[in-house]
Amino acid sequence: MAEFMMLIAQDESEAPKVPPEQFEKVFTWWRGHEEAGRLKAGLGRRLQPSSTARTVAVKGAGGGSTVTDGPFIEAKEMIGGYGIIEASSIEDAVQIASGWPAGPAWIEVRPVLEM
Repeated sequence: MAEFMMLIAQDESEAPKVPPEQFEKVFTWWRGHEEAGRLKAGLGRRLQPSSTARTVAVKGAGGGSTVTDGPFIEAKEMIGGYGIIEASSIEDAVQIASGWPAGPAWIEVRPVLEM
């Protein structure tokens, strides 16, 4: 088994309009995968809006860094949540992420590098 990071991006302007029953669907979906051992982190956790972010640009060894307010890119869709999927392959992880019940959303699934 391997771990995969699931980054969930959605249009931030739509977040306040999400009805309570959609949150219930997400909770039920998540809990089912968690109980089956497929999701390890992220339940009940959501990121604050991108307007609360700070971006740190590190210039390299000894070069210092620059901090700016806000996200790295300007877009309507911002990462609002995350999860750690445990699956046998990226195809299996993508299949799990494809069932995300709160669309529209764009979900990036990426293998976690074991160090």
